[in-house]
Amino acid sequence: MFVSHDDWPPPPRWEPPRPPPRKRMSAAGEKFLLWVVGVNLLLLFVAPIAGASMVQLLWMLME
Repeated sequence: MFVSHDDWPPPPRWEPPRPPPRKRMSAAGEKFLLWVVGVNLLLLFVAPIAGASMVQLLWMLME
């Protein structure tokens, strides 16, 4: 019986292909995202104060 040793060393193990790299946001998209985050942070501090004053206004109007 003949054994062929032409394929030595064995081929590397099979690995699935790597996914393509994710696309980065454009400069305009990053700028817009920063604006949205900034407005949300501002509203995080302003909205409770405005909400409390609206409740107080409604309370005064009810009396």
